[in-house]
Amino acid sequence: MTEKHLPSPDQHADIVVRQLEKFIREQRGPKGLNFSSWQQMARKEIADAIRAHKKGRFEIERVRRRMAAVVAACLVTVGFWAMTIFVDKAYGAAAAMVAGAAGLILGAIFLEWIIRRAVAQHLAESRVADLAAIESLDRKIKRLKRDMEKKLSEMEEEAG
Repeated sequence: MTEKHLPSPDQHADIVVRQLEKFIREQRGPKGLNFSSWQQMARKEIADAIRAHKKGRFEIERVRRRMAAVVAACLVTVGFWAMTIFVDKAYGAAAAMVAGAAGLILGAIFLEWIIRRAVAQHLAESRVADLAAIESLDRKIKRLKRDMEKKLSEMEEEAG
């Protein structure tokens, strides 16, 4: 997981605005939406967005620390057993197997980093594409609404 995996502040803002807009549309009554209800919903959505961002940052740092510890352990193991090979040829086969295993683990860690970066990049691109599609759909809906209102007013003029 990388920074690209997390939504940007602008994307967070877009999501919160859309959720608030949805809430306002669903809760609107004959007299309109109560301001305290809107304020409570806004506070909740903003707090949720901040919590999600903090959780994502914590996960990124936790993975980085864990991977750094594994890499350090592998390097220490490789160094220790390489020194053992030089000191005593009798343990050469065992040392080679342990060093090889540590090398494979190290390779797996680097492969995981590469895969995580690729997945994060894909998720970021997907999120941007999804937001663009939502904005496009919103524009189409607003245009259709205007067209329908225009047709309705024309029909009322013809009927009236």
